[in-house]
Amino acid sequence: MVLDVESCAKLLHCSVEHLNRLARGGDIPATKIGRSWIFLEDEIVGWLRSKTRSQKSPAKVGRPRKQLLPC
Repeated sequence: MVLDVESCAKLLHCSVEHLNRLARGGDIPATKIGRSWIFLEDEIVGWLRSKTRSQKSPAKVGRPRKQLLPC
């Protein structure tokens, strides 16, 4: 299925502006037809799967704790 920018942004739960930046930067599989970006749903799902597989466990937020020395 072919998605327009609005449909793809809804699928990815992001803004249209953010999706346009990703497409312009070549960070997401997209094709520009005229003035509009289009996305193939299969490619977007594959891209998303590869992103989730490549992510490591989430980093802890905040400053690292000081290591206490034994007394």
